[in-house]
Amino acid sequence: MKKVKKQGLFRQIIGLFSLLFLAPFSSASDGWVKFTVTIKNGGTCQVRSGYENKQVDLGTVYANELSTANQTAGEKDFDLWVEECGDLINETNKLKFVLMNTTNKPSLLVKGVLPNLETGANKDSVGVQLLTKTGNPIEIKYNALPLPTEALVSSPNGDTLGAEAVTGQKHAFKLPLKARFYAITNGKNDKAGDVRAEVIFAAFYE
Repeated sequence: MKKVKKQGLFRQIIGLFSLLFLAPFSSASDGWVKFTVTIKNGGTCQVRSGYENKQVDLGTVYANELSTANQTAGEKDFDLWVEECGDLINETNKLKFVLMNTTNKPSLLVKGVLPNLETGANKDSVGVQLLTKTGNPIEIKYNALPLPTEALVSSPNGDTLGAEAVTGQKHAFKLPLKARFYAITNGKNDKAGDVRAEVIFAAFYE
């Protein structure tokens, strides 16, 4: 593979997920993810300390790893964690989750792809895809305002998304997920650059 010449090390971001994505080479893409987390509930469910605005470093990938549309690279595992959900909440199927975005791009969101919010050359060519821990893309809901509502809840619940009860801690749950860079277009010349993608996460329970 052709070696990348490092010139002037300017920052390139493939991803702000309110998870956040970044990248440092002219033909490479590097990423972060940042989550904005809102918990809506009928009791006292809390986001675990340190998970309120979660950031996940996706590392560095090269443009030729994203040279074909629908190609992915830089997959990273991460968790969301809620706790103190009240005495009534013991089972994952009682939890309802929404992952939403304020950019109206339904063809991407339905595949779990968060659009790039930056304005560089790769604005429309690279996104960030969210998946369950088993590798199934998670549909991202659209809402013009950054306010997840229960009306956005569809079929995904704790069971279908793979939520897990936390061992040794009552009424606490982890949602293990994956994030990765996603090529929206063919070609590698438009892939390097900054990427910032955002997702807002909300948990509801019965």
